[in-house]
Amino acid sequence: MSQAERQMRLGAFLLGIGHHLAAWRDPKVDPANLTRFEHYRGLAEIVASAIAGRALLSA
Repeated sequence: MSQAERQMRLGAFLLGIGHHLAAWRDPKVDPANLTRFEHYRGLAEIVASAIAGRALLSA
């Protein structure tokens, strides 16, 4: 494979409202976002702005 053909593909794994077990207890976190489409759309926009190749969502 030539140097010109090499690419790095980035992605993001987005877990509900946080990866930490107690993330929902942070006063800045709205636990209701777990069921809001707008929350996940906002996360996808952040990923897209960082030029990641894909976003994996998990509830």
